[in-house]
Amino acid sequence: MSLRWLSIPCLVLTLCLSWSASPLQAQDNYNASWIWQNGVKAWEDAPSGSVWFRQVVRSGGPSTGAMRLVSSDPFQVWVNGQEVGKGNGKELYRYSLNGIVGRGPNVIAVRVDHGEGQAGLFVDGEVRDQGGTSFPFDSNGDWLATSTKPDASWLTDDFNSEGWKKVTVSGAHPDSPWNELELKDSYLDRYALAPGYKIERIGEPELVGSLIAMTWGNNGRVIASQEGGPIVTITDENNDGIYDKTITYSDQMKNCQGLCTVLNDLYAVGQGPEGVGVYLLPDENNDGVADSIKLIGKNKSGVGEHGPHDVVWGPDGWLYHNMGNHAWMDAEMQPNSPAKHTYEGVLLQPSFKDAGGHASKITEPGGTIWRFTPDGSEWWRETSGFRNEYDIAFNKFGDLFTFDSDMEWDVGMPWYRPVRVNHCVPGAEFGWRTGSTKWPEYFLDSLPTTVDIGRGSPTGVIYYEHTQFPKSEQDSFLICDWSMGRIMAVPLKKEGASYNSDFMTIISGNPLNVSDIEVDRDGSMVFCVGGRRTEGGLYRVTYGDEKHEAVSATTIEELIALPQITSAWAREDAVAVKTAAGEEAWNQKLVEYARKGSPAEQIRALTLLSQLGPKPELSLLIELAGSKNVMVRSFVTLLLGDHPDKQTYLALESLLRDTDPMVARRACEAYVRLNQVPPKEPLIKLLSSEDRHVRFAARRSLEMIPAEQWKKDILASTNPSERTYGLLALTNLNAIEPNVLMEQVLDLQKFGRGGMTNRTLLETLRLASLAMMAGAEGQPVEQLGQKLLELFPTNSPDANIELARLLSHLDVAEATPKLVEYLEAAADQETQIRLAMFLSYKRNGWTPDLQRQYLSWYEGTRSWEGGNSFVPYLANIVSSGISKYSPEDRKALLLEGVSRPFASSLILNTSKPEEIADFESVVTTILSDAEQSKGAGSEELVNVLISSLGKSEQPAIRETLRTIYENTPDRREQLARVIAEKPQAEDWEVLTRTLAFGDNTTLQLCLNALRKLEQKPEAAEPMRQAILAGQKLGDQGGLVAVELLQGWTGKPHGKDKDVAAALAFYRTIYAEQFPKAPSAEMQKVDVAEAGFSLKQLMDYLENDPQGQKGDVEKGKVAFEKAKCAKCHRFGNEGANVGPDLTSVRRRFQRKEIIESILLPSQVISDQFRMVTVITDDGLIHNGMPVPDNTKPDSLVLLLSDATKIEIPKDQLDEEIPSKTSVMPTGLLKDLTLQEIADMFAYIETSKFNEPTK
Repeated sequence: MSLRWLSIPCLVLTLCLSWSASPLQAQDNYNASWIWQNGVKAWEDAPSGSVWFRQVVRSGGPSTGAMRLVSSDPFQVWVNGQEVGKGNGKELYRYSLNGIVGRGPNVIAVRVDHGEGQAGLFVDGEVRDQGGTSFPFDSNGDWLATSTKPDASWLTDDFNSEGWKKVTVSGAHPDSPWNELELKDSYLDRYALAPGYKIERIGEPELVGSLIAMTWGNNGRVIASQEGGPIVTITDENNDGIYDKTITYSDQMKNCQGLCTVLNDLYAVGQGPEGVGVYLLPDENNDGVADSIKLIGKNKSGVGEHGPHDVVWGPDGWLYHNMGNHAWMDAEMQPNSPAKHTYEGVLLQPSFKDAGGHASKITEPGGTIWRFTPDGSEWWRETSGFRNEYDIAFNKFGDLFTFDSDMEWDVGMPWYRPVRVNHCVPGAEFGWRTGSTKWPEYFLDSLPTTVDIGRGSPTGVIYYEHTQFPKSEQDSFLICDWSMGRIMAVPLKKEGASYNSDFMTIISGNPLNVSDIEVDRDGSMVFCVGGRRTEGGLYRVTYGDEKHEAVSATTIEELIALPQITSAWAREDAVAVKTAAGEEAWNQKLVEYARKGSPAEQIRALTLLSQLGPKPELSLLIELAGSKNVMVRSFVTLLLGDHPDKQTYLALESLLRDTDPMVARRACEAYVRLNQVPPKEPLIKLLSSEDRHVRFAARRSLEMIPAEQWKKDILASTNPSERTYGLLALTNLNAIEPNVLMEQVLDLQKFGRGGMTNRTLLETLRLASLAMMAGAEGQPVEQLGQKLLELFPTNSPDANIELARLLSHLDVAEATPKLVEYLEAAADQETQIRLAMFLSYKRNGWTPDLQRQYLSWYEGTRSWEGGNSFVPYLANIVSSGISKYSPEDRKALLLEGVSRPFASSLILNTSKPEEIADFESVVTTILSDAEQSKGAGSEELVNVLISSLGKSEQPAIRETLRTIYENTPDRREQLARVIAEKPQAEDWEVLTRTLAFGDNTTLQLCLNALRKLEQKPEAAEPMRQAILAGQKLGDQGGLVAVELLQGWTGKPHGKDKDVAAALAFYRTIYAEQFPKAPSAEMQKVDVAEAGFSLKQLMDYLENDPQGQKGDVEKGKVAFEKAKCAKCHRFGNEGANVGPDLTSVRRRFQRKEIIESILLPSQVISDQFRMVTVITDDGLIHNGMPVPDNTKPDSLVLLLSDATKIEIPKDQLDEEIPSKTSVMPTGLLKDLTLQEIADMFAYIETSKFNEPTK
């Protein structure tokens, strides 16, 4: 990308040219702290030498990012292994991470080379996904550091950070030795600009609001659409270049995504009084307020991000309206619409829709562009096959361009399309289809992209035809990218009948939520920001230090030279010039320029006549059709399409034979526009043009001629290109029988290896697909299968894809091993996925070994990265293939399951029990093996096996589930959910026991399962736990507990849906029925007393890398420090008065153990219940009775401090069961989080201990 100035290194700029993310815009708006390596106290002198710092931040989707960094000493910073900058100490640096950060783990790595004195590192950064969710990586206590030089892998996610320690947090920036360094940012600091460019804000967010579209009004006004709000007029009252006033242009429209000023009329696309559509809002008195409103084009969709978008005025005097793939015009399509023939064109069915359901019901034509009359009375569909092209713009030669969006969830899939610029010629089909069915660019019935950009979210576009910007950016298509925060220039260069280009970034930012763009009179670029509830504003970008004057025109001569003639302000001048000159002088002078001016002046004169009238006379156009200048001839040919006349047809016939491809292309398009039958001979010849756009246009034009006039010519042609494009035209007109089309396919070079170009082969294979879609069958199809088999594979990767597609559709058995071999040999991920998808349609030719190879391929994909739908797509593809396997096949593959855990999980997830031979036996057989395996995917396989067992109602299988529940506490919630699906009487204990610790989903399933059983509780604990479960669920599911309690007690609560009141009712019944039982009131952790909350401990132990790396030996010390050994036995150590903990992790989840420590009275075993003892002397003692056979005449009580007291039994007056535990709270208060992690590492060893007898 030679013109792409702002490559990654250029984006990494220092203070003067850089920017920051929105959370970094004010000094009091950051959460970062100064840090240094562990062992150095805050703000004290640190040992000299290098220190390496590391942090990993995860994002759930394609992302952008930004960071600010200050260090005490010289530093170097990498993100995801890529160096993004280095600098000196005690200076603030800002970096863009766009294009560097992304989905999944992002590794932030910094090396600081400390000299002497105080040391510190300050990082304030974030990764932000496309939904706006922020993932900060501010420097804090979670960062790791080391002073030992690591190997190169420290920059990667799979680095083993063992030996690295958590940093010391020194403190906040205001308390640091470097607090004189100002961290506050202005709005300008957000942006990075290409050399020579400058930016200023000309419309404050508070004034203009969040803007989603803009255009110029008259008198220098901006007319803009506020997000969720009205259309507004924004003015600069004191002419100082800063907009300072906003008035409502119309409050009858909201969420307008398209605005276009034509003379005194505003065309607006959005939600109006008669629904969604294109509205006309004139402002005849030019006061910036609409006089009226009229719907001229209704849309069938709502106003959404993929709905109707913009409207522009073309240089041919027509209006054009574009819309995304969720929108459809509610208007009669004119019969000569260039894009009237659209179809799905997908061979393999059913196709794979997006796994998340996006656009799964959207069919062709996808996003479209329409041409319409100024009053909206007639509509022509011009182009189709976009995903979501937000905006469109014409260049000065009358060519239309757009910037189409990608489907970011498809990243990594072969059908992923980057955001891209398209040349929107009349009749163009760009092949967007939902899910996996997007057409490859080489299909002959579609057109390719002009330039691929990459990831992004396209918004506004404009064609730059001014002089302020450098020549390399003049005559460029300016495009805006909302999500990646950038505005790019695409300098379009004519190439044959179309254009080619590269692109460069003019400005980037994070955020740069740019929504629309215009060019001002002085040649500066003005853009607005907003959308998705983000901050709005208006900005101006200029180039160079020289002041550029605003241009205007008061004479025809000035108007001819006026730049940016497509802008509303240029049209404003043109109307004034025309009025001042008078109709006759206006026409006379412009015709003179059209005849005698330079090529640019000729095209400008013709544009002005076409837009403002009078329309150029036919004689003038025919005269200029003979111009020596290609672009003049081309523009004239475009305008001839609006002049139905015999002279026009004669001129067009000559233009069909023009040596320039663009002229020939436009001549073809003009016949369609005129709805006129063209001559067949030149069109048929153009079908073999070297230019793809010419071939496409000629085929579209040929479809205007009755097929019987040219069908024989096509069938008799020996030119492969004439034949393929002609056959496509016959197919579109339903003028050829499917079997005849197939015979023609077979006849094309007889599929000879040596005599057919790759292009012809691809075109022929596409025709074969179209023939089968149309219903070809019988002998021709059988012959095709054998021919394809002989041909596969070729030396063309694209042809191999199409051969594989056809062989899979035909289900040629002999092709299966060849396709599997090609799948395994393919070097790129996209080809492999294509082949895997094609193979999923095949039923014949599979052997056990081929099935193993296919599933082994899938196993290897689990390490691949992609968009949100990447993993589900792969699973759906392979599971579709599995669906064609026999029960015996599935059994055999599953019995090898531990070697392919992900594939085995997929088989189990997508198969019914009867689709797997000996289902119960197979699942139970591999379950024990899977539990012993420690490889990747084994845990998932065990979970799936357990869920699969839940599909069975066999008594033996149910008993197996209950046994696993008892023996594997960490799986209890999952097992309870599985058991709850088909509850049986024997499941009572599992279901009631789970009420004590299940999460919200598990609780609801268990409560609902208990409702289905006839049993009722005889003891207190099940009823208590049901009440507590209801309290925990509250209004988010607590009614299930209420209904269960009503069934158990037989007493209606009469509280309707008031969960709290109903539970209070049943709590009273519980207390009456079980007066000595523990309270059924939910306990809360007193963090001040306990030292930690349950969430804090669980997050640390389950999610924090340090919390997962406890030291067993240190844990033994912590166990004693927490006084656990005073009451509990663990192995051969500790007292034996409380519950024995020797095998505690074989019996309880970690969460249950933590809860019992923080809330010891929540669940109390009868064996360890406290009592309150009153003696004859009136003394009161609380403790737990401890059996002591050596003292039969005394009651021995264990007190909460682990000491004992003896009370003679003859002195006992009363013994009352207590509802609290003898175990004290706050046992962990004196431990650090790391000590708690160590203690649990020690307790974790109990998983391997046999239960005590």
